[in-house]
Amino acid sequence: MTAATLRRVARMPLAELSFRVRGLMRVHADRWRVRTVGSRWERGDISRVISPSFTTAALTEAVEGKNWLAADAALLAMLGVR
Repeated sequence: MTAATLRRVARMPLAELSFRVRGLMRVHADRWRVRTVGSRWERGDISRVISPSFTTAALTEAVEGKNWLAADAALLAMLGVR
C-alpha cells in the first residue's frame, strides 16, 4: 500500500472499513471455493436464463462457440445499452 492509501484508510469510518473488509473477504472466499470445489453452474446455461428478447446474436454465437470472453463482452455491451 502507498502512504496515500494508508492515510485514506486511517480516515475511513469504522463502518465503511468493516463493510470493505467483509466484501474483500467474501470475494477471496468465493475465489478460493471455485478453485478448490469448482463452479456450481455451467456457463452454457446463460442462454437459458436470459430472456430471448434481451439476448443478441453476438451473445448466442459466443455461448454456442464457448467463447466466454466474447460472451462477457456481449453481456457488457447489452447492459451498457440499457
